[in-house]
Amino acid sequence: MTGDHIVASKVGESGTLWEVTGRYFKARGHDEYVVLIVQERDARPDEVEFF
Repeated sequence: MTGDHIVASKVGESGTLWEVTGRYFKARGHDEYVVLIVQERDARPDEVEFF
């Protein structure tokens, strides 16, 4: 969902987050899938404790 954060990586006391800025739903044949649009950013110190 837009506004969600995905943990991309964690190294020691730092990490990288992907913040979802958009999403698209596509139907291909009988299978449906979702495309997420993300922006990568460094995690803030207070966010790293959640990793």
